[in-house]
Amino acid sequence: MGVLFCFFADGQATYNANVHQPGKPAQNAYIERFNRTAREELLSLDLFGSIEKAQYLATDWLWSYNNQRPNTAVGGVPPRALL
Repeated sequence: MGVLFCFFADGQATYNANVHQPGKPAQNAYIERFNRTAREELLSLDLFGSIEKAQYLATDWLWSYNNQRPNTAVGGVPPRALL
């Protein structure tokens, strides 16, 4: 498993995060699940004519994903309702 190091502007602080291997969904099931949902509900439905259109649709989809879409893992309520 690789390690990602990011250096902040001052060069003193570091951030260390484990990075999962591509094609190994068991290493990060939450991200793989989100990626699958995004692919099925957003990316596979439209051929984006421009970057602006893609950004607009992605922002709109993400807002609805967090604020309106029920999440069965938390009792069928949107994630925003838990905050």
